[in-house]
Amino acid sequence: MINLTEKDKEIIRQIRYQKKADLSVGSYYIKSVSPERGLKELIGLEVATQMGLICPRGNVVQIDNWEYLLSDDLDSYGRFINAEDMEIGDLIEEYCSIEEARNTLESKYNIGSEVNNLIKIYILDIIFKHFDRNKRNWGLILLPDGSRKLVILDNEYLLVDNDIKEKLKLYFSPSIPASLEEDFTKFLLEAKPEDIVLFEYYFNLYKPEFIISLINILIIRQGIKFENGEKEEIIESYQSHYSKLQDLIKKSKNIQSEDKIVR
Repeated sequence: MINLTEKDKEIIRQIRYQKKADLSVGSYYIKSVSPERGLKELIGLEVATQMGLICPRGNVVQIDNWEYLLSDDLDSYGRFINAEDMEIGDLIEEYCSIEEARNTLESKYNIGSEVNNLIKIYILDIIFKHFDRNKRNWGLILLPDGSRKLVILDNEYLLVDNDIKEKLKLYFSPSIPASLEEDFTKFLLEAKPEDIVLFEYYFNLYKPEFIISLINILIIRQGIKFENGEKEEIIESYQSHYSKLQDLIKKSKNIQSEDKIVR
């Protein structure tokens, strides 16, 4: 929790849409959020941090029955460049493939082994049904020591109601896939063995019971209050999505077994 002064609270009260503000406790990007979106942003932060990805630290605060998300100013970390400004993929579109991202990051930004974290971003988006990884919601942070790290932000739209038929905006396929379902199946059948192992590790780690525990911890830690069953809806959405991914994994293994028999 952040300890805000009355002056800080007065500054925050004036904000509805995302805006940078200097408070007594530091510089933050602040926006008004529903309790549900605030919790989802915090889930994304916790999971990204566990996966070794950089994500702006955030806190949800309540002022006069309004919830606000306070996220770290990325400029306090280093210089941030989003994927759109890096001109990855089709310059008109907001989506791109992992391969397009990899090629640009390696040829123009020389980020070395950090490029391998692209697959972690993809895994996070698959497991948590995040359809909004557009080019403004991830990029590179150029740190003061000269190193370059991948960064993700704006995770409030994970576990949305969209079905797995919806399209991803950072995808595995070389061409635009029709849906998460199609792209994830291609990943399971064609990804490098080490990437499959990495996915399996996180998929087994983030079982529904783990996420339920994490949600309860975040609600207590941040003092988030729900009135209309939003917490239960998030949990049900995750359980349903996790089950669908399990079904796709089983189908892909059946396809691989049939291929071996044919050979």
